[in-house]
Amino acid sequence: MIQKRPELLVEPPVALRMTSPSCFGRCYITLTQSLHLTMSGAPAGPAGTGKTETTKDLGRALGIMVYVFNCSEQMDYKSVSNTHSSLSIVSLPGSDVARVALIPAQRLTISWQGSATAQLTSCGNIYKGLAQTGAWGCFDEFNRISVEVLSVVAVQVCSVQQELVKEVMMMVVVIMVMMMMMMVMTVMMVLLVVKSIQDAIRYKKQRFNFLGEEISLNPSVGIFITMNPGYAGRTELPENLKALFRPCAMVVPDFELICEIMLVAEGFIEARLLARKFITLYRLCKELLSKQDHYDWGLRAIKSVLVVAGSLKRGDPDRPEDQVLMRSLRDFNIPKIVTNDMPVFLGLIGDLFPALDVPRRRDLNFEALVRKAVVDLKLQAEDNFVLKVVQLEELLAVRHSVFVVGSAGTGKSQVLRSLHKTYQIMKRRPVWTDLNPKAVTNDELFGIISPATREWKDGLFSSIMRELANITHDGPKWILLDGDIDPMWIESLNTVMDDNKVLTLASNERIPLNPTMRLLFEISHLHTATPATVSRAGILYINPADLGWSPPVSSWIDRREVQTERANLTILFDKYLPTCLDTLRTRFKKAIPVPEQSTVQTLCHLLECLLAEEAVPADCPKETYELYFVFAAIWALGGAMVRDQLMDHQAEFSKWWLTQFKTVKFPSQGTIFDYYIDPKTKKFEPWSKLIPQFEFDPEMPLQVSAAEPPRTGSASRIHEGVIGAMKSQDPRKASYQLPDPPTGILGGEGEMAEAEG
Repeated sequence: MIQKRPELLVEPPVALRMTSPSCFGRCYITLTQSLHLTMSGAPAGPAGTGKTETTKDLGRALGIMVYVFNCSEQMDYKSVSNTHSSLSIVSLPGSDVARVALIPAQRLTISWQGSATAQLTSCGNIYKGLAQTGAWGCFDEFNRISVEVLSVVAVQVCSVQQELVKEVMMMVVVIMVMMMMMMVMTVMMVLLVVKSIQDAIRYKKQRFNFLGEEISLNPSVGIFITMNPGYAGRTELPENLKALFRPCAMVVPDFELICEIMLVAEGFIEARLLARKFITLYRLCKELLSKQDHYDWGLRAIKSVLVVAGSLKRGDPDRPEDQVLMRSLRDFNIPKIVTNDMPVFLGLIGDLFPALDVPRRRDLNFEALVRKAVVDLKLQAEDNFVLKVVQLEELLAVRHSVFVVGSAGTGKSQVLRSLHKTYQIMKRRPVWTDLNPKAVTNDELFGIISPATREWKDGLFSSIMRELANITHDGPKWILLDGDIDPMWIESLNTVMDDNKVLTLASNERIPLNPTMRLLFEISHLHTATPATVSRAGILYINPADLGWSPPVSSWIDRREVQTERANLTILFDKYLPTCLDTLRTRFKKAIPVPEQSTVQTLCHLLECLLAEEAVPADCPKETYELYFVFAAIWALGGAMVRDQLMDHQAEFSKWWLTQFKTVKFPSQGTIFDYYIDPKTKKFEPWSKLIPQFEFDPEMPLQVSAAEPPRTGSASRIHEGVIGAMKSQDPRKASYQLPDPPTGILGGEGEMAEAEG
């Protein structure tokens, strides 16, 4: 019974009771009983089980303000203990939870950043503000804090709970000062503060001594922590802290019931049948599809699809409900499905919704603008590429955080650029700021308080987000994080990526992610991301097959100036490349894995180097183009092949090439890698002609003398030529001639030729 806490006897509203499965009801009882026992609550469970949302909903039902704090491994005890500015109660429109805003310049919600001393100060501010206002604090991902700081937090919670007699408190304060002098204050302060708050409630104090300062106490104060067990960067709570919190295990809720209720809320009549099909599809996808790091079939993904289904139903109210749900399930999930899983996924859709073939909803005007933007960027307006741009726009309309995932060269950056250009054509005044989060430390990314001077040094991400938040127009504003995902920094963005949409800093500043702002991540994989991170964002996966090698090659050919050259190159790419790439997928071992896009890009760079005006005049025959193309192709395709214990893969590739392509004749001796093209005679000559004759000088130390093998010399000269071509602004005007032996192939004495343009 909880009769001793009259403020907890408020009956939850009907809407809350209707949308809460029975497991949430048991969680409400557990948390309210913990408050009756003058303890704190600790919901724990996997990502997407409703730990934070349950705490917020319980506070809303009881009419108590709830604050969500994003914790990190850099949090300290002073964050929870020092004096705080006065608070003013405000109600935010459209928010499920009433919040407290600080009177100017300081805010209650903060994130734990900076040094130990700075962070401990911030923690104390929070506890003091909660104790005086009677609000609830929900510390999200609490076990990301270091174990030393957690011990101090335990002391702080105990101080709120117990409030011993004044003499005892003074004795504890003296002990704390001594421990500060001994540099171990982080192990006791937090435990003292929390314990003092709990004691004050237990003994029904109206005012109590909080770390040497007498403050008022509102008995409705509650402290809750949420934890994800077993993830990277998590710590085990110390025993003295565990004793202050009543644990509450969160299990996976009844997805079908939640889905049914949300479908009813979106206006669906056949909600029960459709909810069963919905959850069956997600359960089968989880079991039958491949295990990809970016796949998420949890509660957040379900909610996003239901939001899409509701918008589709309102946009087309006359369409049958099963068609509306089928379309939303198909169109919203296809962007994250890999190529190999696509037949299985479409088969599951067809089995659950038989005889339904609903066309995809299309905005032809928007697609026309996308195609115009793609052409303006000198790219190829392929249907698959335009579809990815449209899918990104649809994702951004539903999710405020999006992962654009794909291997290098699949067109992630170009998809983003195309959508940004489309917004510019639509005159929506888009703003785009990008940042590599792995190029700086966490303190440089989010800011830090100096432990010596207590001065705040702003971080890159926080300053960028503040600048975008201060822009008044309603155009789209993007923050693009282009770098590998690391739990040590991305977990600090949890409150930004979830429904809270707020970045909290150690300076007590709170920066909102307003409705026009979006957080985008351009990454190659999500191997190191936790399930909590993956579930917080939408996924746009770009398969290598979505783009292929043809559009980048076509864009490169379009940049060539000579019409005959463009025509000849188009024919040569179509003649050689498909056969070669198909063979390389199954045969020939390389030193390192090389993506197809990188191979094609290397071929284009080699052609930039070789097709100079002096080597290939505008009126040269097509045989000359094919000669240089073949030379560039064999090095782009086979240059990375190795010789292992079983075979020489370059030699095998040479045999395969001579058997497959016979238009360009090679000398009969050696392999195709042993020859270069003489720029004067346009014939193949052995690389050994370019290598100076080695003469041993007996007066020179042996370690200084070096003989260059022909194979090494060929690779180094090709490398120098490619770098020279990439540095040249106009490759047609750059000279890469082969001088007389023994100088290098692509410039004098092995040095890259200088560009004239």
